[in-house]
Amino acid sequence: MIFALELLLFFYHARADSVSIGSESYESGGMGLNPTQTFYTSSKGPPQFNILTEAADATYKAPILMSYMGGNTPHPLALVMRENGSMIWASEESILAPFNVQTQMFNGQQVLTFWNGTVSTVGYGNGLNYILDQNYNILHEVGMLNGTSYASADFHEFRITSDNTVIPISWRVTQLDLSSVGGPTDGWTWDCVFQEVDLTRNQSIFEWRSLEHINISESYFSLNGGGTSQDNRPRRVDKDSNGDYLISMRGPSAIYKVSHTDGSVLWRLNGKQSDFQMGNGSTFYFQHDARWMDNGQMSLFDNAIGGGDPDEPTARGIILDVDETAMTATLVQEYIPPYNNVSESQGSMQVLPNGNVFIGWGARPYFTEFASNGTVLYHVHFASLEAPTNNPASYRTFKSLTNWTATPTTFPNATYNTSAFTFYVSWLGATDISEWEAWGGNSTDGSDFATFASSPSGGFETSFPYGQLPQNWAMRAVAANGTCLGGSNVTSANGSVSTNNFSCNRDGSSGSADGDGGSPASMLRTSWTGLAMALGLAFSSM
Repeated sequence: MIFALELLLFFYHARADSVSIGSESYESGGMGLNPTQTFYTSSKGPPQFNILTEAADATYKAPILMSYMGGNTPHPLALVMRENGSMIWASEESILAPFNVQTQMFNGQQVLTFWNGTVSTVGYGNGLNYILDQNYNILHEVGMLNGTSYASADFHEFRITSDNTVIPISWRVTQLDLSSVGGPTDGWTWDCVFQEVDLTRNQSIFEWRSLEHINISESYFSLNGGGTSQDNRPRRVDKDSNGDYLISMRGPSAIYKVSHTDGSVLWRLNGKQSDFQMGNGSTFYFQHDARWMDNGQMSLFDNAIGGGDPDEPTARGIILDVDETAMTATLVQEYIPPYNNVSESQGSMQVLPNGNVFIGWGARPYFTEFASNGTVLYHVHFASLEAPTNNPASYRTFKSLTNWTATPTTFPNATYNTSAFTFYVSWLGATDISEWEAWGGNSTDGSDFATFASSPSGGFETSFPYGQLPQNWAMRAVAANGTCLGGSNVTSANGSVSTNNFSCNRDGSSGSADGDGGSPASMLRTSWTGLAMALGLAFSSM
């Protein structure tokens, strides 16, 4: 039986980390279509989770990565969250459309990657992929390499390979004879392109164009009203141990293996011209996120519907045994969503290192972790059942396979409530805080400070009481092993915040007073123009 319980760190409807557990009020819209969290120390507005199946001991313990956006969101955000619904990190509120948030390995180091830019009404993106280090500094801004400069990239895919090369994708509007699909002889379509790029040499080492290898008649999508054709766009590009590419195309509902030497199509899986005999339950439609697994099997997200015929009763994640010798595809396992319905667009499926399967349901604001046998271990809604499709949504939702750890270059942000004798403190992006210590004294640089209060870290924003407030005070974040991670700027008893930072060595150096700001990742080029219209119309094509 679903029971209602709203949990906040301190009290209901207060500003604090908040989560719902099996809340009927949440599901029915009684808490709003899109309940969000608010804080004293941060302007971020991440979703408030409604956890319908609480995380079992058997879940894979790692942060959750979301591309949180849609018409009902306060601000689109790239997010790193915990299973309990507590925020770790969020991008700047000026971000227009953060897609495809992932943690990957690059040159032996963990990096956080995501796309940001503008989205057209037919689901094409113009933007750049960002690679951030473990201090949230931007290492690279990556688009499609045009000569030696980077042009705009699409949001659907960005991969860092084991060779430390990157794979962005894009599209080029191309005039084409569409009479074979009932269109004009001088029609238009999208030539979809991906590159493999060596960032060290700033050189494209491979480029592939869809119109050179795939006929537009393979797509199940019909012509648009203006006589344009879609959609042979890739939703996933993977690379195997032989260097060949696995390309998932949504419109044809097919997966293509492409030669790394000449770009030729080696085989088609599913779709109108499948080279494989598809076994019972192995067919799929308008899929996303197809990838090879370590054991040679293939995983993918089957949307079941996508704006063209045919369709299926429900979205699902599936694992296929793809025999490239016998040319057969056999369903190994399927993962059905608890809501038992289709997903009109977007979506992801991730086989985790412990064998569990983590699925983001795309246009539907849910994600689920399954045991390998299909048992639901953890299931979350991040918007009400009454919320419109795609509003909000997360293009892909992953768990961090690198188990993301980070220490920001910003400082912790702290404030207090004199009537409640309570401190509030947070540090956006920090992953390893175990305890907060309050230090105080008479000096403005912290030279005479001593600890006078402390508290275990309580999620993103921690609150704890104090007795008598010193003339000046600051906060320090402490790791589980007792190491000081960083300190806030010094605040006086009258509430003014100085530029003196109470760093771990008490040097009183000046710096940013706001743990939400000052990061290089806040410098991303964005525009709010047409955001609500673009996202609302575009999601159906993603």
